[in-house]
Amino acid sequence: MAQLDASRRAAGVISASAGNHAQGEPIHELADVDTVAEGIADTRLFETTAANVREVVDDVVSVSDREIATAVTLLAERAKTVVEGAGAAPLAAALSDAVDVTDEHVAVVISGGNVNLTEHAELTRTGLHELGRYTEARLAVDGWPTAVSDVVETVEAEGAELDVLERARRGSGLGTGAVDNPNRVPVTVGLEGSGPDHLAGVLDAIAELDAVDVLSSLPEE
Repeated sequence: MAQLDASRRAAGVISASAGNHAQGEPIHELADVDTVAEGIADTRLFETTAANVREVVDDVVSVSDREIATAVTLLAERAKTVVEGAGAAPLAAALSDAVDVTDEHVAVVISGGNVNLTEHAELTRTGLHELGRYTEARLAVDGWPTAVSDVVETVEAEGAELDVLERARRGSGLGTGAVDNPNRVPVTVGLEGSGPDHLAGVLDAIAELDAVDVLSSLPEE
């Protein structure tokens, strides 16, 4: 592209887990590359390949798995496009601070849909977490399963989506340090909302129910 127009810039994207050999890091073979972007999870970049990359791109940047998951989520929600982690990496770079695209006309190559539905669901859930639009919480319910209908109705009334509602294993309540009340049923819920304030409001509304206690919001992984 630079040969056609010197003002144009091209950037390559790599997983942060792989190291950035194309930017001059010493080339060595990694034992493993743990990343959701399997299509670019190379354990070794050969010298010839690295030299060719340096000739045709202006920059090579790295993105994290959480940034990739966010890109996968936005592509599914706004572009109605199912993309694997590696295919979403260029958008992840454009949305991050890795590349300065301020006041620029940007073209992002989206390539690769080799992802199964379970993996895609996990990526989008992580992406929603990163966007502040998903949370999980542990509840203590009195009167299972009758009180569960009150939880469902409250979530709906608050304009949120109930992604998960399942009976949890008894034990130490996550994030509370307390042992589950034997007279109440522990329940885990996953909620999708428009943002952190919205989700906090939904949990407050659930906490106001007579037969339900909100014990904790589960930490993100």
